[in-house]
Amino acid sequence: MTRTGWRLPAVTAAWCAAYAALHVLWAVRGAPRFGGNPGESFLPEGWAAVAPAVLGTVAAGLLLASPAADGRRWAAVAAVAGWLGGTWLLLYAFMFPISVLTVLGGLFGQAVTADDVAVLAARAGGAAAGTLTVLVAVMAGRRARGACPRCGRLPGRRPARRTDPTPRWAYAAGLATVAACLARLAAGVPEGTVSRVDPGTSGTFLSIFMVGMVLAGTLLPLALVHRWGRIWPGWVVPLAGRPVPRWLVLGPAFFLGAGMVGYFGVGGTYAWASGLVPGGAFLAVTLSAYTLWGVGLLVSAAGYLRLTRPPCPDEGSGRLSVPAGMMAA
Repeated sequence: MTRTGWRLPAVTAAWCAAYAALHVLWAVRGAPRFGGNPGESFLPEGWAAVAPAVLGTVAAGLLLASPAADGRRWAAVAAVAGWLGGTWLLLYAFMFPISVLTVLGGLFGQAVTADDVAVLAARAGGAAAGTLTVLVAVMAGRRARGACPRCGRLPGRRPARRTDPTPRWAYAAGLATVAACLARLAAGVPEGTVSRVDPGTSGTFLSIFMVGMVLAGTLLPLALVHRWGRIWPGWVVPLAGRPVPRWLVLGPAFFLGAGMVGYFGVGGTYAWASGLVPGGAFLAVTLSAYTLWGVGLLVSAAGYLRLTRPPCPDEGSGRLSVPAGMMAA
């Protein structure tokens, strides 16, 4: 393991262990309500958050304890544990994007309470634990496959370039995202959106939200699957021909995609199946549209991530970095 390669698993192990310990305490003494319902998660709380955090701690610990030369088998175990724990944690914290929007609404006249900030912090802790654990799973998977720990490519593989065509599966996902957005707007405007807004909602916030919603379902997925989303087009005079900062596009795509899949695909379906919210054709259409929208963003983002991956530091020397002992393994 390189001098910097231990940092991610070390931070992940510490964070997940602390997160697990806190939730053991909450499971024994009772989780705080933060002044509202459902609290930290819409899913069952208590011990449900402990198990994935333990998996994250184990995955990170295996990477720290197993040197690269003989840790390929244990890296595979760490990858499985990391993906299970990380996905579970992200699903548990799926209301984090909603908390972010709630607190940001304070900038536009929305009422934001101390409980809103507290629940944002709690959900952010779970989202951070899940993200760190997934990153550890990716790191472990690269070690298990014998791939370069820096770029994830196997020796001899040509790196993808921004000018390469978008994979068909990513392009199809982008079009599906736009279709899902249009289906949601058709089902919810104005009856499903305007007439159902809380009377205390700021008009400015609602306007910005609606504009952002349309852009997230049209401009964002199209940017993910078209060349102009990777290289500034000619009409953007000051930046024409330069690479678009990848996280300017990937950040919103991953954030919104994961949020929609979690909130609507998991939380909404759970609430519907549990009878917590009334069903009907409108709910079926909106839940399906939002879920497809989120999945489409995530799949399109995966293609964009592949095409915009930075060059490996070792690429210029004609070789890819391979962990010590991998070639002999």
